[in-house]
Order: sequence, then structure tokens, then C-alpha cells
Amino acid sequence: MRLTPTISYLTDIYFDFGTISLLPELVKSLGIGRPLVITDEGLVKLGIVERLGIGEPTVFDRVETNPTEASAISALETFRAAECDGVVAVGG
Repeated sequence: MRLTPTISYLTDIYFDFGTISLLPELVKSLGIGRPLVITDEGLVKLGIVERLGIGEPTVFDRVETNPTEASAISALETFRAAECDGVVAVGG
């Protein structure tokens, strides 16, 4: 697999079969030691967070279908409280 993003505009987006295997190396290369995984409850229940291969990250799983400003503020508060240093968004 390649470490170049599929889409690179404001943020880098990686997607393709097996792309999840790139995540540990990407997180390390970006110097992220305490990532916040932003996702929804359904993906957490499916075990996706464990499959990321990035240890035991802080997880914000209260993402709504159409996120509100309050939801974004709640995620930011989680990020700050856990002293995270990067974000991994999972889902679509």
C-alpha cells in the first residue's frame, strides 16, 4: 500500500481496500502519540477501533448524522480533556 493520500485538499483522505493497515505508520509518521478517534457508536460496536492498530486511543463516538456545533464542541472538549495530539476520523 502507498502512504500517499487518495484525496489531498485541506486534509488528507485515504480510502481503498486494506487502507486501514496504513494507519499505524501514518500516525507514527505524523508524531501523533495520543490520537482522538472520531466515529459513531455503530462502528465502535463493530470493533473498528480495535482494528485500527493504534493502541487504545481516546474515542469520541457521539457523531450524529448531521453533526451540530454542540457536537463539534463536545468532541473538542474530549480532545482537550484527554490531552490528545491528533485526530483520526473513521466513517463516512
